[in-house]
This record gives sequence, C-alpha cells and structure tokens, in this order.
Amino acid sequence: MTDFGSIFAGIPIKRDILFWKRAVIKETMKQILTLILTLLTCLPLIKAQHTIEKCGTEHLFQQYAERHPEAFGRRAAMEAFTQQWIAEHQYDLAARNDSLITIPLVVHILRHPDQDIYFSDYQIQAQIASLNADFQMRNLNQNIIPDEFRPFQSNINFEFCLASFSPDGQPTSGINRVTTEIPEIGNFRLAVDQRGNFRLFRSDLGGQDAWDPAHYLNVWVADTGNAFLGYGVRPGELEPHEDGIIVDTRYFASSCQDDTPHLGKTMTHEVGHYFNLQHPWGSAMNCDSDDGVSDTPRQERDYTGCPVYPVASCGSNDMFVNFMDYSDDACLAMFTEGQRMRMLAALNGPRASLLSSNGCGLLRPDPTEQLTVFPNPATNCIHIDLDTEEEALANVRLLDAAGRMVYESNDLPRNILSIYTEGLSRGMYIVQVRVRQTTYSTKVIVMN
Repeated sequence: MTDFGSIFAGIPIKRDILFWKRAVIKETMKQILTLILTLLTCLPLIKAQHTIEKCGTEHLFQQYAERHPEAFGRRAAMEAFTQQWIAEHQYDLAARNDSLITIPLVVHILRHPDQDIYFSDYQIQAQIASLNADFQMRNLNQNIIPDEFRPFQSNINFEFCLASFSPDGQPTSGINRVTTEIPEIGNFRLAVDQRGNFRLFRSDLGGQDAWDPAHYLNVWVADTGNAFLGYGVRPGELEPHEDGIIVDTRYFASSCQDDTPHLGKTMTHEVGHYFNLQHPWGSAMNCDSDDGVSDTPRQERDYTGCPVYPVASCGSNDMFVNFMDYSDDACLAMFTEGQRMRMLAALNGPRASLLSSNGCGLLRPDPTEQLTVFPNPATNCIHIDLDTEEEALANVRLLDAAGRMVYESNDLPRNILSIYTEGLSRGMYIVQVRVRQTTYSTKVIVMN
C-alpha cells in the first residue's frame, strides 16, 4: 500500500505551496464577501442620494391633478394662449418690451424649531441679486456658453425686488419669517392634511398664507426633506393661494464657492416655471416631447453635474447650459429669446396684474452708508453691497493689513458681489470699491 503521507512529507516545498494556495483562496473569498456586505450596506445611501430631485414642479402638478382633473384643461388652455400670443407678437417691437420690467416679490422663510438655519436680510438680498443677474444677462459665467448657442441668448429684462408694502399698505421689508411646527413642511408628498391640502400654503395648517398672488410673486423657503431642490407653479395650474415658487432651505441664497453645486440658481430655475417655462425635454423624457420653445433644441433627458460640450440627443446638441436644465449651478448660464417670449406671454396674460403692483424696494440697514460688507466678522464669504445708481464698472479690491492686494474684480456696482475667503489669514482687511473717480472703503474682519 502506498503511504501518501510519507510521500508528501518528503516533498515539503509542494506541501507548503498547496497550503499557501488554500490560504490565498480563503482570504480572497473573505475579501469578496466583505466587499459584497459593504455594497449592500451602502445601497440605501446610494438610493437616497439618487431620489433627491432638482425640481418637483411636474410632480406637484400631477399630485394636484389627481384631485382636480380640470387642471389638465387649464394647462392646455394656457399653452394655447401662449402659442397664439407669441405668433401674434413675434415681430411686434412694442410687445417685446425692451425696458426693464419690475416684479415685486415676498420671501416667506419657514423654519422648524429643530432646524439650525437662519437667513439674514443680506443673504436674501444676495439671492435676489443673483436672480436679477441671471434674468438680465449679467451672470458672471456666460463664458461657458458654447458658441453654437450664443446667438439664442436673451436678456429677459426682469428686475425682481423685495416688496415695499404689504397687501394692507403697510411698509415692509418683503421678508416674512415664520416658525412652523410641521417638520419638512416643504415636502408636498408628506406635508398634507386629510383632504390632501398642502400645509405649506395655509397658515391654519402650520404654513404661511400667500400674500395677494395677483400682485406679488410669493417665494416660500422651507425644508423639503431633501425630496427636491425646489418647484415653481406655472400660471393657473394650482389654486390662487398656492401660486408661487418653493425653494428648499439648503439651496436658497448663493454661495461664494466656485466649486459648489449650489450657487443660487434653483430660484432662477423655479421662477422660470412661474413664468411658464418648461424643462427642455417638456413633460416626458423622449424626443416626442418638447418645451414649446423653438430655439431650445429637443432633448430626451436631463443633465446633472457639468457636462462637457458637445453632448447630443434627438439629432442635435443639447443646451445643457440653459437655466431650465438640471446641470450644476456653475454650468447654468442662459435663457433664450424663445423662452423670453413665453415669459412675456405670461406677463401679458395671467401674470399681467404684477405690473400694477405698488412697486418694490430693498431694505438696507442704514441708507446713509453707501458701502456695506456682510457678514462682519466673516468666516468663509464676504458680500459687498454698494448703494449707488452708477452704471459704470466698479473695481473691487480686498487689501490685507499691510496694504497688499489679495483679491480684485470688476463688475456693475448694483450687483451684490461675493469674495470667497478660504485661504486668507485671520485678521483685518480693507474692502475698496472704486466707481469712476470715487473710491469707497470699509474694514472687514476675517475669522478663518
């Protein structure tokens, strides 16, 4: 009988190799099992991240239409009016109105006691300044627009201002701060009563009543529970007291950081819906659906992140830099002339009463001080506000305590400028703004 044990005992090298192979296989299987368990653990997080939608406008409408089927008829009638108005006024210079159009708005800030958020008056003004820059073709990132789309870029010429007077005629800042006991009151999928009423729009349900929607653009800033960044109500689609836009508290106001996906463009996007703009893909993501605008190419999908031009679908390059797409804020840069005509149609139709409002104004802490910086002390951002009617470019500089220039830019003085202070040493700095022959300066403390 052959003694296999003695044979293997006489070949120690082969025996060690066999044991080594078994150990490697065992360790490899262990690592694979660990990787599988890790992926299974992470799947809920990955899923949760993908459920955060940029815009809930269409979802809100569909939820409302389930209870009010007549909403589909109102939507169709509004589209018919829009197309007819555009056809009749396409070449009417008076109707196209190249003068600045003032739109009054009120900002309702709804905060739950457990939320660690606070928006200063200046932060709200900075968001509106960003909105105005986008609607007046003054946004600083226009250089990213591909040459193919530049001929279609348009100045909408809307000026949005915080309301000067409340509906009862009293002076107001146009900012309405409300404490709510309803968590995630901005989530229309959850924050509803037994009859399906959305709580956000009702003070008696824990939200905030709209100011006269015929004469104010109502902006609700509330926690949507990360369901979406915001949503806007297109003309006539919901009840009058539900008319306006909603922006999640995480995406309201603008940031100084160039590398953040949040630069205040959510409000621009939702205000576009308020004036009857659709997403570039229309109501469905396929090449058979359209947004009703002739100069925005058909596209079958939305875009996220910052796509690299060109990307195409439906037989042409997609305009992913359009404010109505889902690209990151830094990659949204334009409206088109066709979109402007749709907005003017809304303003000459269901939104016409906005033009007869009492007007707007900006709240300033001290009207005798022309140059204001905030916050002061600053931690990561310095916002600069110059109270002047000058239209000339302003040269903005930030100097350290030794007089060395650490930042410089040029912009229109009516823009609220932002300086990102990461990398600056803690200490005192001088902000200088020069317009024509006049120089304004003030001190700011950086607390990095």
